[in-house]
Amino acid sequence: MYVCTSKTKSLSLTIFLQCLLFDISMSQDFSGSDDVDISIKRCTLYVNWTTENTDGCSLFIYRVQLYRNETEIATLDTKALRYSKDGIDSESVFRVEITPVLRCGNNSDLYRRKRVKSIRTIPGKQRVYITKNISENVTLECPLNGAYQPFNVKWQHVIGINRTVVRTFTTQMLNLQSLSYRDMGRYICTVEYSFCGTSRSLRKTESSVTCSINGPPFISSSQDTFIVNPGQNLTLELKVISFPPPNSQVVIKNIRGYDIFRELVSFKTESTPLQAYGKTVEVEGYNTRFYLLNISVDWFGANNIIVFNRFGNYSIRIFLQNFSEKEKNFIVNFLRENTILLAGVGGGILVLFLVVIVTVIIWDIRRKKRQKNMTLNGNQNQNGEAENPTSVPSNSERIYARPFSFGNNNKGNASAEVQRLTDHERQIELERKQCASMYSYGGFSMNEFQDDEIMYDNQFAPEYK
Repeated sequence: MYVCTSKTKSLSLTIFLQCLLFDISMSQDFSGSDDVDISIKRCTLYVNWTTENTDGCSLFIYRVQLYRNETEIATLDTKALRYSKDGIDSESVFRVEITPVLRCGNNSDLYRRKRVKSIRTIPGKQRVYITKNISENVTLECPLNGAYQPFNVKWQHVIGINRTVVRTFTTQMLNLQSLSYRDMGRYICTVEYSFCGTSRSLRKTESSVTCSINGPPFISSSQDTFIVNPGQNLTLELKVISFPPPNSQVVIKNIRGYDIFRELVSFKTESTPLQAYGKTVEVEGYNTRFYLLNISVDWFGANNIIVFNRFGNYSIRIFLQNFSEKEKNFIVNFLRENTILLAGVGGGILVLFLVVIVTVIIWDIRRKKRQKNMTLNGNQNQNGEAENPTSVPSNSERIYARPFSFGNNNKGNASAEVQRLTDHERQIELERKQCASMYSYGGFSMNEFQDDEIMYDNQFAPEYK
């Protein structure tokens, strides 16, 4: 940059020629300028530009020239950084030229680079792309230029691979607060408008704003409860939404905060479900599957799975239970799933009925486990010799099944129903019949659920007095 001033007469001619050549070279016309903003709203032209760096010469004026269809219609000298003109028609192309003029020390004017920008008054389709971070706020305005009178604006929020519409709006501007991944996608605006001037017919055009969201990863799909035994292996699968892509490392911490898994896994691109404003959409995401080997007791209970990217991390909680815990929680889960039924009936008898049924089921499960582990040795005596099948068992080996017609204490009638069991197989068979009777749907009786010592109290035996 040359400063058009000099303190010595010997240099004045040289500097004057340099300033003249610089003035001529910088007055050339340029087709566009990035530091000029031009728009038309409600038939008014708005022009804004940035300030000029003087570099020694002081700013004198900005010369603004306005052209319509290549014909100059206005020229203005101003020191402001903006210009507006009313009455723009809807059929022309307008061009604005802005030339900064500097005044140097010898009262000469220096014309700087000309800034040029053009605009069509008829609105056309435009696509705007923006990128925001999670938790930020953003205001979206329909990206239409041109001289028009807004009549009606409608928005559609489209998201996902299948371009699902999840929201609609009728405001001219959208104020989105605390952005999340469900706010990403394309916002399509449709505008009805009328031309300026004599034309009053309504027109319609469409534009869009595509919003990309950056932030920590989000685990959109994963199983939360697993039933395993100590020593077994477990396969975990995660579906993750992450912009930028997730890191390879996955960490699992138990409820006490200790690392029980910290490994590098492989993520592959895959469509991933996302809940967005009441709808499930498929978006671009990532999937990983990894293995947990030799599950130990430290794993049981609550654990946190953590995934990372350069914006942060995200965690979900999973629960590991062994099979005994599953049996222990059977009654609680059964009653929880039938809460609505119990509340609708509102009867204490039904509640008691369900509790008894579930209790008997659990008792039968445990009895079968004991029978499975029990060694049957009823066909051998203590010396290892076979028993005489015709021998009479002792009183301790006699089991008398109480009939299911409870309350009948007549010994004459009852003695006919006494069964003498001579081996364990008949005893087990009798118990199975009694369980089948208790589980039978028809003829079910609350009196049948009694303790073993009451059911087998031998009151119908021949020796009973």
